[in-house]
Amino acid sequence: MKPRPLKRSLTFWSGILVMFFTVWAWVDSNMMESRVSRGRFAAFHNYGVIRFQKTNHPGPTAAQRGPNPESWPLFLPVIFCRGGTAPEGNVAHVEEASFEKQLRNYMSTEPPDTWIMVIPHWLIILAVALPWSGMLLWRAKRSRPL
Repeated sequence: MKPRPLKRSLTFWSGILVMFFTVWAWVDSNMMESRVSRGRFAAFHNYGVIRFQKTNHPGPTAAQRGPNPESWPLFLPVIFCRGGTAPEGNVAHVEEASFEKQLRNYMSTEPPDTWIMVIPHWLIILAVALPWSGMLLWRAKRSRPL
């Protein structure tokens, strides 16, 4: 029996769709900012990352801000920090500090029960691309004649 072509594979097209959507979200987050919050929890989508935050002060349910004025590196790191921790080094000029230093400086002024987690889009793409590639390789190996 002849194997079905790759263009008819649901796995292939699902992976393409997810990758396209994630890359589009990454590009869009560098241009615009979105936010959703409920009570003390908030999710932000900006600067090429998705941020989840437990804050001390509740904000509006949904907000959208205009274009992002700052420009950050394309590959930001994964960050997790709690409130009340001392900032790393002296941040005299906050606007010149890195994204991570600005975030840690902000969290140093928050109460200890608050936290923030930053997940960059490149990590989401990697988390999708690895299993997707593995499934495509498994499909190719499975359909190869003996």
